[in-house]
Amino acid sequence: MNIINKYEISFSNKILDFKTGNEIVKIVNVNNPILGEFLIGWFSAKEIDELLLPDVDDALSNPNAALENGSETVSIYIYYQTVKFHKDNIQGWAYELPTQDFKEIVLLWRDFLLTPPLNGTRV
Repeated sequence: MNIINKYEISFSNKILDFKTGNEIVKIVNVNNPILGEFLIGWFSAKEIDELLLPDVDDALSNPNAALENGSETVSIYIYYQTVKFHKDNIQGWAYELPTQDFKEIVLLWRDFLLTPPLNGTRV
């Protein structure tokens, strides 16, 4: 089963009407709202490449890894075999998935962010 089907992921461009005009906003839909909220917090492909993926790669290459990262609203703990998600308003772990699956999902999101029309494009 591919990662898109396994986690019921879809990506879309949505046009939002702001006071300054209409803009394209990149949206991810996924079977887990915490994962979706985490991804939406990473709206820059450059930041994904520079700040998130190095930690994921470090964890995948080190069985003793325990790295912390996150978005504005969701903290993650990246281990060799699993990524655990935590939200301040939820006691305990809110969600977890295999680290390799997480990396594939993040790469799909990053690639979608790089696909025209770009996030923030005025229409």
